[in-house]
Amino acid sequence: MSSQGTPQRVRNDAGPPGSPDQTTECQSPATPDRATSPDAMKAAQKEVQNVLKDLSLIVDPNEPMLNLTRDQLDNMPVLDSIMKEAMRLSSASLNIRVAKEDFLLHLDNQEAYRIRKDDVIALYPPMLHYDPEIYEDPYEYKFDRFLNEKGQEKTTFYRNGRRLHYFYMPFGSGVTKCPGRFFAVYEIKQFLTLMLSYFDMELLESAIRVPPLDQSRAGLGILQPTYDVDFRYKRKQNH
Repeated sequence: MSSQGTPQRVRNDAGPPGSPDQTTECQSPATPDRATSPDAMKAAQKEVQNVLKDLSLIVDPNEPMLNLTRDQLDNMPVLDSIMKEAMRLSSASLNIRVAKEDFLLHLDNQEAYRIRKDDVIALYPPMLHYDPEIYEDPYEYKFDRFLNEKGQEKTTFYRNGRRLHYFYMPFGSGVTKCPGRFFAVYEIKQFLTLMLSYFDMELLESAIRVPPLDQSRAGLGILQPTYDVDFRYKRKQNH
């Protein structure tokens, strides 16, 4: 990544769940969303700069190494929100469960379904992620959607006046929740921190819209964009 002004494409093919390619796949939706949102880019750069300043870390183009601890990576609520919002819009993994006994499943719309032992039940998180009663303007990317009024992580979401325990499920839920989710999030944060610290980036087409998602992978993981978003990056010279 040493070439100057090199055009790149924001897109990666998917790998199996839990693989390094799967983490790269998570990065690709976050990058075009952030790149096409000037406010998100500005807020992310400010947070990274503040974290590095507090740690007395100096960004040196000739020494591309930044040492951040897990606690420091955990203290990046803006990057967290940027990533969560991207994954809210693009994650489409099915949560599959097998009934252990007969029971009656009651839904919020007052309907009920009789579930038999050994029936297979599939939960589709996008039905939650795109619910307008939970997320205002659910199809719109809002980088600060997961920040509260103090700029910290927002953890309270409601539906029909009831606080939700589950409102964000890109990694599944319960005992089968992705065991590699923490590693994936830390890896993405490190990637974004390095890119924001060492490179200037700009879209080749400033008016380009975030591409729609390829629905052919619905149920299998992160949905990929239907076309590439080209951008130019250049190593920063002065800090």
